[in-house]
Amino acid sequence: MYLVLFLTVFVDLITAVLVGAFIANILTIKRLSDEQSENIKAITDPSLGRNLTLEEQTILTQANGDILMLQLGGPMSFGAAKSISRRMAMVKNYHALVLDLSEVPSIGVTATLAIESIIQDALKHHRHVWIVAISSKVQTRLKSLELEKFAAQIASNQEQIPPQFHQIDDRLQALRSALLIVTSSPILAEY
Repeated sequence: MYLVLFLTVFVDLITAVLVGAFIANILTIKRLSDEQSENIKAITDPSLGRNLTLEEQTILTQANGDILMLQLGGPMSFGAAKSISRRMAMVKNYHALVLDLSEVPSIGVTATLAIESIIQDALKHHRHVWIVAISSKVQTRLKSLELEKFAAQIASNQEQIPPQFHQIDDRLQALRSALLIVTSSPILAEY
């Protein structure tokens, strides 16, 4: 406010308005990015999850940290991309990734690319991936990434159990499938 007042008096009104609008936009973007970052949780411990049913908590407990659920909520834009990558970098030891986008009504291009990078990295490291997306906008955006082709390409280059990629609309089913994979595959223990 003081900067705009100073520019109005000593420069001109148009410059003051432009600088004020620019600063207001920067502060708004920062606030939205912070809010989006709060809606991103990397969960291996069921007590940290949001809106998990008792059965979902039980599955995560039985998995003993082998299932990582990345839970996102609210609209995701470019401000969330850095936070998504940072959350994933914190957790290294897991065998199955459940990416929960069930509470995401829309997703921006940059956030989608961050998710694509996370999924590709997980598949390259022989991890099974489930994406839970309910919103048709989010499903359409994710289908445009052609992650099934990427998973098939990696699977064709593997001699061991190939990683799998699934896109479904039920978080509980994704967790059940992930638990089945991590508890029934002795080869996963090698990774």
